[in-house]
Amino acid sequence: MSTVERRAQPRTHHDEPGRHLVTWSWLVLLALPLSFAAGFVAAHLPYAFTDWQETDPTPLWFALLVAVLGIGVTWLPVGVSGVLARRALFAGRTGAWAPLLVDVLLTLAALSWIVISV
Repeated sequence: MSTVERRAQPRTHHDEPGRHLVTWSWLVLLALPLSFAAGFVAAHLPYAFTDWQETDPTPLWFALLVAVLGIGVTWLPVGVSGVLARRALFAGRTGAWAPLLVDVLLTLAALSWIVISV
């Protein structure tokens, strides 16, 4: 076997860099409904530990705490998906732009929801 034949070995389908990262960045987004339920519970925890009711007027810091807790827990799969998609992009997978775009849109929606809810 010559030196050229040893160096130029064909890559198999499983050796593609970042292929699994793109798949996992899409699969992590499937946990969004579960994180939504966990975020709903997290947003109601401050009310459970205080005497305030949800219909009572609350100070701005308390409203921000509730909004950041609820949306922060809900956003966790989006953040993990963004990290995985970014790693796949650096590994040379251009297909990672699609989940990254979805992550950016969901992040913008979450930030606007925090502004609207406070």
